[in-house]
Amino acid sequence: MSPQANKILTEIKKLNEELNDIQENCSHKNTIIKFSEEKKSVMKFCDDCQKELGYATQQELKENGFLK
Repeated sequence: MSPQANKILTEIKKLNEELNDIQENCSHKNTIIKFSEEKKSVMKFCDDCQKELGYATQQELKENGFLK
């Protein structure tokens, strides 16, 4: 592996750890409903730290225009 690639991978790992710390300490008071490309489904996320909080309920889907 090239030194540059190793440096980038190390930085990504460090940033992911920082993000995990932020998400663990977040109160998740502000939530949003959006489509998750990874899950191919509509999910609930914290608007502050972007942590995936789970699947949206039927009511949340209706309130956010995903269902009629």
